Amino acid sequence: MDGNRYVVMKLSTGEEIVAHSIEENDYELKVLFPMIVRKVPRHGGMAESIVLSPYTYFAADDEYTFQKNQIIFLKELDPKYEQEYNRAIDDFINIASEPMPYNPNELKELTEKLQTMFGNNLIDDEEIDLDPKITVDTSKLIH
Repeated sequence: MDGNRYVVMKLSTGEEIVAHSIEENDYELKVLFPMIVRKVPRHGGMAESIVLSPYTYFAADDEYTFQKNQIIFLKELDPKYEQEYNRAIDDFINIASEPMPYNPNELKELTEKLQTMFGNNLIDDEEIDLDPKITVDTSKLIH
């Protein structure tokens, strides 16, 4: 079967996945960037929006192999949804590649911006107990 195509599949776990198929045989399906179809309630639960989210956020590799015996159905993705699928991948890649501020100078700048926005009503470091003592009331314990 042609491996270079957009597919939608439903797994035996109930997850519906959109992906770019790269290789297929009688037993396995290899895909790139699988995205789970999620239904999100809106308007007080009266309607739903459909969104695509990554199959996993933490894997180092973007290629996945699914066993055919775990797939309930496998269909070609309707071409009108290919652009949305590609946009979801681009969004995920851009979010994953944005550096998170972690150096002290960047954190200090962010703190100063927050103080400018909200005033100096932030908690002082001295007010935070960094070593809280937890006490357990043993008078009501039954052993």
